[in-house]
Amino acid sequence: PQVVGSVLIDDQGRLIWAWSRARALLAGGMFRVAMAAPTDPDLPATPAPDQADAARLAAEWLSWSVQFGVAPSRVLVVMARAPDDTHAGSDFGAALARAWGGAPVDLIGHEDPVLATLQRLRTPAAEDPLAAPPGTSALTPATTSGIGATRVSSLTRRPSRTHRRLYRVTAAAIAAAAVVLGVVAWRFSAVATQRRDLAASLIRLARDDAQGVGGAALALAGTDELLDELRATIQQRRQQLEPPDAAAPTVPVMEEVATLALVLGNDRVELQELMADQTLVNVIIHTQDVGKAERVLAALRSISGSHVEAWRDTYTEVGTGESIRIRATFAGAWSSDAGRGLPAGEGRAP
Repeated sequence: PQVVGSVLIDDQGRLIWAWSRARALLAGGMFRVAMAAPTDPDLPATPAPDQADAARLAAEWLSWSVQFGVAPSRVLVVMARAPDDTHAGSDFGAALARAWGGAPVDLIGHEDPVLATLQRLRTPAAEDPLAAPPGTSALTPATTSGIGATRVSSLTRRPSRTHRRLYRVTAAAIAAAAVVLGVVAWRFSAVATQRRDLAASLIRLARDDAQGVGGAALALAGTDELLDELRATIQQRRQQLEPPDAAAPTVPVMEEVATLALVLGNDRVELQELMADQTLVNVIIHTQDVGKAERVLAALRSISGSHVEAWRDTYTEVGTGESIRIRATFAGAWSSDAGRGLPAGEGRAP
């Protein structure tokens, strides 16, 4: 379809132009033209476009054609004129035809060109010679009317003042968010700087303390080595300050010797050896026969107040002839509660 350039000049002197192809809007613009003073003072001024206005319109169209790569091949001019003025705008039409490469210019005069344009929009597409093939028209048929009325849907989809206001508000919100983020980032940076300064001061204090503890070599060590050395030094000092472990409780040796003396101290038993230490008690006696030695062993096992248990006995003969004697060896172990809770060197009373 060809590109049509439409020019509307209303009675207020506004020149409104638009390019369209198959009733689809391509470009548009507006500027004011000269106004002619009426011969009758009671009548309003009328628009009087001249060759300068035609040259201005042609220059503007030329810039748009460079951007789009297309140009109108037909021009339709609708302008306001008085009913008796049949030559109004003829000079403008001729000048525009010359300026626009000899394209055909249709000049239509009307008392109310805006009303004429709106009436043309209500023309059914089948009766409009400029209508596009079915399915390609930018003028969508209305569904609420049965007379084929149409609406300019392409104009309704163009950005309006509401869109521009929305863009401005969005840009302002983004700028405010950027300012807030900048302030927050600055605060974080300031806090990070304070933390770094505090860490540096603590490291300096630690190095000074380390120099007092481990000398200059420790103060010059790295942070990790410094921490390891300080931990080792603290552990060493803690161990030095801890009280020594209490000695293990000793068994009541003297008390046990006095208890055993109650059994061994009689004329029927010859005590050869009595040894008691922290691990065991060993008793060696001589008797006339084994029976007496066994009675001594029974007395040792049943004596009250003794801390020795698990007596083991061994018997041998010593001597010759009439001087043969029985050598009895008794070995006992301390009981588990012997001397429990008693300080070292002290016995426990029976």
